[in-house]
Amino acid sequence: MTTVGEALNRRSDLQKRIAQLEERAATDRGLFGRYSRSEIRMVRQIRVSDVQGEVDARAKEQRELDNDLQEHNWTTQLIE
Repeated sequence: MTTVGEALNRRSDLQKRIAQLEERAATDRGLFGRYSRSEIRMVRQIRVSDVQGEVDARAKEQRELDNDLQEHNWTTQLIE
């Protein structure tokens, strides 16, 4: 692991990125309601499954980083 400060910054960045990706996926999931055939059809610009896969990968990375930070917290000796 790198320094604790760098790990905390990375965790914060991952949290922000995950939130952005989840918002993007949620927005694109809801685009496909049409009342009649004369209405403009909305077409997805991204594949939601690809975005969800990236969310899953980033969430896994965040969990692993959290585990490393927790391990560091348990194994570090306090200065008395």
